[in-house]
Amino acid sequence: MLRNASLAKCELECHVSAPTAHYMRLRICQVMAKAVPAFACREGERVEVDGTYVNESLCGLGQRGGAMPRVAHKSGNDVRERGISNMKVCVVCGVSDSGDEFLELCDRGRPSDKALAESLKDKVKGAKVVTDALQGYGRVLPGLGVASHEVHKEGGVSLGRVNALHKRYKDFLRPFNGVSTRYIDMYTYWFRYTEYLRNSKGDDLESMFGLAASGRYFLTRSALNGSERPFWDYWEGKLPEIDAESIWGPDAA
Repeated sequence: MLRNASLAKCELECHVSAPTAHYMRLRICQVMAKAVPAFACREGERVEVDGTYVNESLCGLGQRGGAMPRVAHKSGNDVRERGISNMKVCVVCGVSDSGDEFLELCDRGRPSDKALAESLKDKVKGAKVVTDALQGYGRVLPGLGVASHEVHKEGGVSLGRVNALHKRYKDFLRPFNGVSTRYIDMYTYWFRYTEYLRNSKGDDLESMFGLAASGRYFLTRSALNGSERPFWDYWEGKLPEIDAESIWGPDAA
């Protein structure tokens, strides 16, 4: 995992099946999530906040016999819509002047005020927040107790730290060739752990071994198979042949 190895490589080196390699990877991601300290900013500290967008991936849906709600994105013939659309999901990111970071899966397409408030809750209280010109920030941030809110403008306050975080995050995801949106949170935990190691002085491999040996996870195979896809309500009713049982199996709620 430290080498960002593909599942096929993990399967070969660990002598396990592909489903087991995938399951074990997600379990370690959960352990990583518990190892990274929660984001915290000091009173009056400057925090840059901005969202980045990744393409929604329904990877694995057709393999379980479920009907795809849109044309499948085939390898080498992927569909890329320009700008912000409902085919993308928003990950809200923040970086403080002290270097602390957070990444939260927020909403489908351009985030709603409710989704923004939920993603930023308990993270920016008392902070001097800098954002882009998305109007939702101006409506949401005053209710979260920020010290001040400034909008980035040409030649004004910078969003350089959070933009650099966006780049590192997307560079991290790129080798996996389209992480299923169903598991994007897990890979975000993994990325946050690599960022945590990057800012620490310990040995990465030793830290990973110690974490895997002593950490705790809560994911079971049945919970993994029954987990819902984020923001699936957008697709509900789009096609009459889509139903919960065909996608999630007979145990679906």
